[in-house]
Amino acid sequence: MRYIKLIIITLALLAPLGAFAQEETLLEKPQWFGELEDVEHINYYDMLAKWEQFKKENPRARKKTRYTKQVIKHFQRWQKRYAPFVKADGRIVLPKQSDFNDFVAKMNRPQEAFRSTTLDKSVKAWEVFAPMITYNYKTKKQTPAQSNVQRLGISHSNPNVLAL
Repeated sequence: MRYIKLIIITLALLAPLGAFAQEETLLEKPQWFGELEDVEHINYYDMLAKWEQFKKENPRARKKTRYTKQVIKHFQRWQKRYAPFVKADGRIVLPKQSDFNDFVAKMNRPQEAFRSTTLDKSVKAWEVFAPMITYNYKTKKQTPAQSNVQRLGISHSNPNVLAL
């Protein structure tokens, strides 16, 4: 009985604190996020500095929560996507299409080695089909956003063919 009274008193004392608690809202993207899509005309290091400044001004952006995840992941994906193409002066120089094709071919090579060890030689290896770049459907420019495949379908006439 004494414990129940103690619990009730504790809850009564803490209840008013809940009234002052603010409901957390989604973290808004900064205005300069639109610049991330124009990779040929921005400086990578300037964008990193803007991100750090944004985190200083918005402490919530320092920790990933369900309210901040979208903004944080968007910048992290952009950073990861373009980091390999940054020159010393901060320019982002994307590879030529022929270099990209070589990259895709190199990525597919380990699968060829795996296929040679499988028992069923009639099964074709999976291949990556380019492009692995996502474009904004409105502006038709490259974007760091990701695209997701929701369903795969197998062709009835040829089980080696998948449809998206």
